Amino acid sequence: MTILEVIKEDALSYRVSHPEEYFKAVAFYRGTSKDDGRVDVLDVICILDEREIAEMEVRKKRENQLDD
Repeated sequence: MTILEVIKEDALSYRVSHPEEYFKAVAFYRGTSKDDGRVDVLDVICILDEREIAEMEVRKKRENQLDD
């Protein structure tokens, strides 16, 4: 996995498991300067595909069932 893929996976996990914290982070990062040189990272964190979110929800649900 690339670093950006790991960041995206973490962002998806937070989006599904801790949506309040995820949206706080998105609000913070959207308020930062586009000139910081890490626009690619901000895009990965802030722009998540609905299909990927749904897949992560299914994965988390399965993990929770295994833990029970």
